[in-house]
Amino acid sequence: MKLGLRTKFFLYSNTVIVVTMVLMTVIWIHYGIEAGYDAIEYRAKSIVDSLAIPITDTLMYQEMGLVTEEGLTDNYISEILVRNEDLMRYVIVADPDGRVTHSNRWELLGRQFDRALGPDAIGADLHMETLEPENAPRVLEVRSPLNISTRFWGSVSVGFSLESVEKSVQAIGRRAVFVALILVLANSLMTALYVETLIRPILALNRTMRWAATGDY
Repeated sequence: MKLGLRTKFFLYSNTVIVVTMVLMTVIWIHYGIEAGYDAIEYRAKSIVDSLAIPITDTLMYQEMGLVTEEGLTDNYISEILVRNEDLMRYVIVADPDGRVTHSNRWELLGRQFDRALGPDAIGADLHMETLEPENAPRVLEVRSPLNISTRFWGSVSVGFSLESVEKSVQAIGRRAVFVALILVLANSLMTALYVETLIRPILALNRTMRWAATGDY
């Protein structure tokens, strides 16, 4: 079917709008994800560093017999979870053999934690890994060894929710769709109101040329 000039103009202009919005949305989402991940990673590193120090000190002082009070590590975990409840999901402290000794997830206590760090992690940077639990938002797990010099007491693993990044991406997508609809509607309205004045002379010239082609001068 042969399309008229008005229809072609309408389709071409709206196609340009849609394609432009798709490209801009992809760019927004890309940079939004990067910025969101960077912000969470920075905050996660700070939290794990600030949590590993008192836990390591407590384990060392308990071993030396300078601290006899029980529950200090659990108190540290509870306090930091309350302060960062918007981001933190769990804290797991494991001994040098990888067995869970402290955690806000009580069902893990006494069990083997497969992702626990070993003595080979002494002196290394924080370990970070993105996990994808079933029926739950993705989690950034940050693991740090609990050590002073070459003395190793185990490791701490902290899970940080990436739900905020996923929600941000969804929000960007919704805003992009909304803006695209507004632009398409505005373009359609302008086509209906103003394009006619641009196209009518062209169509009139087209009709005149066709008449002339038939010998009607």
